[in-house]
Amino acid sequence: MLVNDLAHEMVAVKGYNAGIELAGKVADFATRELLEKILKDEDGHVDGIEEMQDQIGHMTLPLFLTTQL
Repeated sequence: MLVNDLAHEMVAVKGYNAGIELAGKVADFATRELLEKILKDEDGHVDGIEEMQDQIGHMTLPLFLTTQL
């Protein structure tokens, strides 16, 4: 599940980066600012998923799951 979530988040990040670049080229700074805020949120999602994957790698899945209660 986390692998798929991370893959989808990375696609979203790529899309937002492209949108930010395009908005900058056409001088639509309001849209660019909005997309940058959304991108920051998406980056937080990526960080959270990667952190969970790292914890699972160190703890093993069963032990990790016991910490989530």
